[in-house]
Amino acid sequence: MQNNLLNKIIWRYKQPLTAKPYTPELTTSDLFIWRVSSNWKTYFELLDVVSLFMNIETSRTITLIIFDANGNLLRKRDIQLIANKRCIVDLSDYVIDADGQYGTFSIFHSETPAKIQELGSYLAERGYVSYLHNNSPLRSYVHGNFDAVSINANGEIQYLGGKSFLKREYRIQYQFENNNQYEIVFVNPTERIQCLNLKIIDSLTLSADKNQIKRILRPGQVVSVKVENIEFEKFRIITSAKMVMPRPIIFKFKNDSLDVFHG
Repeated sequence: MQNNLLNKIIWRYKQPLTAKPYTPELTTSDLFIWRVSSNWKTYFELLDVVSLFMNIETSRTITLIIFDANGNLLRKRDIQLIANKRCIVDLSDYVIDADGQYGTFSIFHSETPAKIQELGSYLAERGYVSYLHNNSPLRSYVHGNFDAVSINANGEIQYLGGKSFLKREYRIQYQFENNNQYEIVFVNPTERIQCLNLKIIDSLTLSADKNQIKRILRPGQVVSVKVENIEFEKFRIITSAKMVMPRPIIFKFKNDSLDVFHG
């Protein structure tokens, strides 16, 4: 009984999945992944969420903030919304070749409705991102993972990802197959440099691949890891870092098709 209580304290004490932003009126956002190149396009499904709570017909703006792969701020842009309408943001309109081929972006709404603040909560943007690869006729969609970042009135970034005292494992909820190609993309939403490890396990024998993958991620940094030439026909991947949930986004390629999903 005492050991169970001690374990709960070690794994839960001051280690929430996400931290709270500086003040209650601030909005939060995921660190969404953008991919823009001759082979990639990225779109965001943007809703006027505030109008759903306030029943106001006047238009308002959101702030789009774009970061490069190292977590450096590239630019901020205000986008005009139409009340109670959806619009699609094409990241190609805001990213240039010099920015690289991938990075992150966040969407901040202009205010948190009073009804949400009264509940002691925050307005979080975890909407849907869609990706188009090699001019495919169909996009592949994935939603935001969790509250990753907020920004205060002075423009200071606060990373909200939960930090862990000890290294934690996350077992990706997917069985990989070596006849497909995969890119596993991680974002560090914490205020701490993270040492990320990937262990590849044979689904049949549970033996581990001799080549473990390691990456160092600074706060806000994103890294794409190609998983290829694996000796096992079917395999699982275990990630570990000092994050409460080191959960990636997975891009799966098979022939000319693309699928993207949370692990």
